[in-house]
Amino acid sequence: MARIKRVAVSDHAVLRYLERRYKTDVEAIRQEILTPCRVAAIKAGASQITVAGLTFKISDGVITTILKRNVR
Repeated sequence: MARIKRVAVSDHAVLRYLERRYKTDVEAIRQEILTPCRVAAIKAGASQITVAGLTFKISDGVITTILKRNVR
């Protein structure tokens, strides 16, 4: 039997935990992120958007991650 070398929790599992344990409304957060201005920028071809110290990285029309402004 193989030994487990790493034990972890996926981002998906964390998200579901927040939804179910703390009643986090993920859809409301998604709508807060996806403002009409950001939608317009994405449709215009933006690959990233920086607002209020946060950089939204975009790939194929999807916001894939959000970083603090000075993080690479």
